Amino acid sequence: MIQFISAFSVATSYVVAIYWIQPQNIQGKDRNDPDVIRFRFKRISLLCAALLIMVPFAKSSPYLETVKSFGILPGFTQSTGIVNDVINVMKSLLLISTLYMGPLYLYFSEPFSIAYDWVENFTTIEGVRDHVFAPVTEELIYRGIISAITNAWYTPYLFGIAHLHHAYRLLTTTKISIGIIAFNTVFQFAYTSIFGVLANHVYLKYERNLWCPIIIHCMCNLIGFPTIVVDSGATSVHAAVYYTLILAGSIGFYMLL
Repeated sequence: MIQFISAFSVATSYVVAIYWIQPQNIQGKDRNDPDVIRFRFKRISLLCAALLIMVPFAKSSPYLETVKSFGILPGFTQSTGIVNDVINVMKSLLLISTLYMGPLYLYFSEPFSIAYDWVENFTTIEGVRDHVFAPVTEELIYRGIISAITNAWYTPYLFGIAHLHHAYRLLTTTKISIGIIAFNTVFQFAYTSIFGVLANHVYLKYERNLWCPIIIHCMCNLIGFPTIVVDSGATSVHAAVYYTLILAGSIGFYMLL
């Protein structure tokens, strides 16, 4: 019970940190407002620093051994060394790229600009939040730190529970119907919980190397949920290739797990 309370407290601390005692200048503003994002960057950074200090002290194992179990620094994990850590990260990238074979095909088969996409996804404040800051800090807390507390079956679902606050935001700031919000919430909980199961599996399989679930998290945030319906303007061959790659990617992903 103590482990559950500790894990649940750490999981909910991420949400509490971004909502607790907000300064007046960001109250009522959208989550994508630069002031809101900067505030959340500061709060979550302080939270991560505090947890990195406190959690190892609360463990009975040596401090550095607990820090090592987080898998933050390549070469300072539970693997045999930095070369093995890099190989494990590459295996994780291969795993998620295999799953996303269909979406990647769509991306590279249509006009695109790598330079523009790089700027949008990795240099804007929203892009950094979604594709760098969130994957790193969320995986540190929901994989590294919580796994140091317990590896119980419920830990992946704590990640799903932590996303339920989006329903409250939609209820209080939009005019979207309760039915649609409920559907979106259930879908998001299921999606994020399944992701939590995958991230936990990858983290433990690859010797608690935190950068393995981080790279998968980044890819998932970049690509999102694969489209079900291909653009109506696409040829039948184009659509057939996409759906074939979706199937092949799913099979290949399962085999690589």
